[in-house]
Amino acid sequence: QTCLLGLGIGRLPAAVTAALGIPRRGAGRGACTEREFKQRIEFLGQVNLFKRLPLCHFPILARELRGVSWEAGQVILKHGQQLTEFSIVAEGWAEVQVEGPPGCTSTQLLWPGDYFGERVLQTGGGGIVRSPARVVAGPRLVTLAMTPEEFEGFGIRQHLPFPKRRALSRCVAPKAAETSAKSDGERKFLAQALKSNCNLRSLVDLQPHLVEQMCDAAFRQAVPVGSKIVQRGE
Repeated sequence: QTCLLGLGIGRLPAAVTAALGIPRRGAGRGACTEREFKQRIEFLGQVNLFKRLPLCHFPILARELRGVSWEAGQVILKHGQQLTEFSIVAEGWAEVQVEGPPGCTSTQLLWPGDYFGERVLQTGGGGIVRSPARVVAGPRLVTLAMTPEEFEGFGIRQHLPFPKRRALSRCVAPKAAETSAKSDGERKFLAQALKSNCNLRSLVDLQPHLVEQMCDAAFRQAVPVGSKIVQRGE
């Protein structure tokens, strides 16, 4: 069998997500400080859904969107629950779950910039709209939310073409193992792999203390020979 050392995006330390320009905050309305306000504008500007949004609308969204923090494992939406607001993942991750045939659950992970609950906006707030899936919070999840009434008040409907959702993966991703103890050699290997990752370096200034935190968060997973670790489309 093969032994993997992995690091999920949801396990990134707060300092790393801060370096990405994604603010951390508790439940409440709007950004708390001028710095957070600017960080939120920068984050919203990187959300694909808002690419066509005129710049004049970003300060309004940054000020009015409600930041909500969630506990890991907390159920945000149940299948069939009435939708009352639209949410954007600002930090951490969430898992969308759709029950299929017995013993089969289709899943999809939502990362910063992804969103859920858009159906309540697409209907213009008229009638009752229910969630087609269960949404569960991952570690350190923070969302930015708005109601249909707030959405209409912002006057941004014509600038937000909601793309068609891609099908959920039919394979349930195995739950990540708990953070495991690592030898000095393993930590050295992880640190070198992180520092050598060009994509990661382009996003984060990998200071030594951040690399240490990411090594701490890495987990060990034993994989039998022939197992499919990642399938196309996941």
